Amino acid sequence: MSFFESIKYLKPEIAVSITLVAIVVLDLIFSNKKIISSVSVLGLLSAGYFLFENIGVTHSAFPEPSLNKSIGFLSIDPFGTFFKFFVIASSIFIVFFSISSNEIKKNIKRSGEYFALIFGMIIGMMFMINSVNLILIYISLEIVSLSSYVLAGFTKLEKRNSEASLKYLIYGASSSGIMLFGISIIYGLTGTTNLLEINQVLTSIPVNPVTLSLCLILIFAGIGYKISSVPFHFWTPDVYEGAPVSITAFLSIASKAAGFALLIRFIKSG
Repeated sequence: MSFFESIKYLKPEIAVSITLVAIVVLDLIFSNKKIISSVSVLGLLSAGYFLFENIGVTHSAFPEPSLNKSIGFLSIDPFGTFFKFFVIASSIFIVFFSISSNEIKKNIKRSGEYFALIFGMIIGMMFMINSVNLILIYISLEIVSLSSYVLAGFTKLEKRNSEASLKYLIYGASSSGIMLFGISIIYGLTGTTNLLEINQVLTSIPVNPVTLSLCLILIFAGIGYKISSVPFHFWTPDVYEGAPVSITAFLSIASKAAGFALLIRFIKSG
């Protein structure tokens, strides 16, 4: 499938991206911030509508030039579509919850920033779910992480919010470095970052099991931190306690679903 043929399967992500841009523009133009929440809901409903077009579709999108044309950066399949529906539904719930949240109402002038960061996380999570390339997986994780670092300390007037954001940033940066180190090792072993190609290479040539185990541990540690699985969950209580309630809900529902989808795809494809 060519690049342009692949675009039609990214309509949900494009809808979310357009909504993100619209939120930023509307925040600059209008003083009435209530319109931003309405646009946010409309954008998510549009993304959900486009997702229905992908039901039952199985395609490998955006082929990598150096690889077989049947292998791409993204895997569009029912598995990913299901989890993206879950993310969109959770996001709609969070938007409505945020509208009635006293914590967000106190910062109504910054609601444009708030919803823009929410949509940044959504874009990252949607790509996480469908990615079969380690570089794209890493970039998607970082998009989600960078947005969530800021959102964790969004109500910065309270000390506990700033503390939660700082802890999240420090732990997150450490886990990102660990994961990137694991990715670099596995690339050195196989010469590719595509999960399907990595599987083919590892089954065709002998690889030092100790080195392979090390890089897998490092990658799983990075993903484990993002989904706060044992034993990488130590940051969760402090961050969830200090973050706004709406963000705690979002981090504990949508981002975890995307993280588990990524983990399942990694194990299945790798």
